[in-house]
Amino acid sequence: YDVTVKVRKDQSGVVVATVTGLPQGKESFEFTNTYQATTIQFEGSKTILGGTLKDNAKYLQFQIIETDQKGTELTDGYKSGNITIDSNALADDAITGTIPYPEITITEGDRYYYYKVVEIAINGTTMVNNTGGYWVRVWVSEDLETITYSYKMLGATGTPEGEFQDGEPKLDFENAFQSSVGPGKVEGTKYVNGQKYNTTSGLTYGYWLIRQN
Repeated sequence: YDVTVKVRKDQSGVVVATVTGLPQGKESFEFTNTYQATTIQFEGSKTILGGTLKDNAKYLQFQIIETDQKGTELTDGYKSGNITIDSNALADDAITGTIPYPEITITEGDRYYYYKVVEIAINGTTMVNNTGGYWVRVWVSEDLETITYSYKMLGATGTPEGEFQDGEPKLDFENAFQSSVGPGKVEGTKYVNGQKYNTTSGLTYGYWLIRQN
């Protein structure tokens, strides 16, 4: 604001200040600060071994949780909620798909941010979920223009392990199905023209075992 303050004494000797330059209709000054912001977004994929991602996407959920520098969740920090993969966007035979990690808005620079990225176990399948995950450290410069990444792997208990590795990580997860039966055996009898196949006939037959959903 560009204002002028005039001070004078009135006829009775009282000092009077007159202010000019205030916004029209205002009797005081108003200031509004707007924070500059930037965003970060992780990348990664999910792979299913022993099945298709389309059939099993409903059993998969992921979360991003902001922590302090010791890995403890911040009560007032960022938390993504459950992140899911849209099975409708997948090919029927796809075993790998992109995890749609959301953007995270950052308004304060010249500091580190820490995030745990984990998979949430869901019952109802013999698929073995990942019990570890990633701990990502993000440095944001004061002007919010420069962002650098480093990360550690999470152990089965969710504790960061090893040293930080520099570079933007690919936050990939891989699941496999656990068999509750073990090796199987298929038996049958071959008939040729209504007659039981004679193994001494000299004819040889081959067979394919095909999995169907």
